[in-house]
Amino acid sequence: LPNTLELPEAKVNRTNPEIRILLPEGYRLNAEGPSFARFFEGSPPKEKLKQEWKREALAKSTTLALADLKEDTDYLLQGTFYFCLEAKNAVCKIASVSFPVRVDSGGTEKIEVNLK
Repeated sequence: LPNTLELPEAKVNRTNPEIRILLPEGYRLNAEGPSFARFFEGSPPKEKLKQEWKREALAKSTTLALADLKEDTDYLLQGTFYFCLEAKNAVCKIASVSFPVRVDSGGTEKIEVNLK
């Protein structure tokens, strides 16, 4: 994955959390870039795709709603995001993330993934 951001395991305290992808100030997702996010259930190499967001869905919202998560189950979020400064002939960047997600009573209600 290009420009991978190292992120620790995320813990959520509910079975339907949100993941918010935070872009740097003044940036927006590139409408031409093949951005995507995928959410897997299970651990590699036997993980199963649970949810997927393609470029079109991410262009509408960078908040990903997860549903029906279970305690004591391994999850993994992976994504690559193409984003550009909102200006003519702007600088564009690529960032990839990959991190485990776990339902835990000590976790948070939402996960914020900062691409800054």
